[in-house]
Amino acid sequence: MTHDQAVRRRAAVKKYARLHPERVKAFKRARRATARFRALIVIQQREWRFGTGSSLHYQRQLKKQKGKCALCFKSPEKKSLGQDHDHSCCPYQPKKRKRTKCCGDCLRGLLCDLCNMKLGVVESLLSDNPNLKIRDQWLKRAQRYLFFWRKTNASTT
Repeated sequence: MTHDQAVRRRAAVKKYARLHPERVKAFKRARRATARFRALIVIQQREWRFGTGSSLHYQRQLKKQKGKCALCFKSPEKKSLGQDHDHSCCPYQPKKRKRTKCCGDCLRGLLCDLCNMKLGVVESLLSDNPNLKIRDQWLKRAQRYLFFWRKTNASTT
């Protein structure tokens, strides 16, 4: 399709949308309801946030972890597992009030929402006191998980 054809097509689509707004709304609503479309949106958001190739990393990790959280070993009921990454690698920008896009080098395992939140607290505790004695089973797993990924990401860079 040439540039002129693309311009004419866009103009025709806009004209149709202006003349038939209800049909366009119904079509968009039906399309958003499909599982394939929702999955595509999730993949696009992951690629935007964590960089290109992050979906491939996600699929590899999902297969390696057998669809379960890396810390609690439970399969998520409704939502997919979240991509964990090292926040110290891609720092917060206070002027923009948002994080930069992830570079992709600091991607870690896949976690459920609860473990991801708990891991953030544990990570800050361990950064203040790395020799902290831990007795809780989950916290020990979290400490090993962080140590493993710190060692793995250090060897790749």
